[in-house]
Amino acid sequence: MLQRAFRRQDTWAGLMFLGVGIAALWIGRDYPTGTATSMGPGFFPDLLSFLLCGIGALVTLRGLIADGEKITGTALRPFLVLVAVALFALAVTSGGLVPAIVVLTVVGACAGHEFRLHEVAALTLALAVFSVAVFDWALGMHLPLWPAW
Repeated sequence: MLQRAFRRQDTWAGLMFLGVGIAALWIGRDYPTGTATSMGPGFFPDLLSFLLCGIGALVTLRGLIADGEKITGTALRPFLVLVAVALFALAVTSGGLVPAIVVLTVVGACAGHEFRLHEVAALTLALAVFSVAVFDWALGMHLPLWPAW
């Protein structure tokens, strides 16, 4: 019974919600919560984390009790989008904005159905020029554009 329950999508989705909620509670543990009339900076994140944990518990229980859809396989494309965003976050601080945009668009394009090099190159160039124009020139946020060698 329990082995079949862990093959259901609801069980894993609920456990994921629980995990994210618990992680958010742990990350924000040092923020003062305050009271309902005098809210501290940790009040709203704690409230959302508790709600997420509650939803996760309900969805997990539903997955354990009721019959639901079984997990058929792992989709790689949505995972590649998450990897692209994570790589961008790592690359923008160490490698600069322009190389980070190249990494983001190339890895993100790999998540699509078709990978056309000329389209990816044009998109990369357009995003890089637009980002430099907006963040560096228009807003004056002087991010490192290239790696500091």
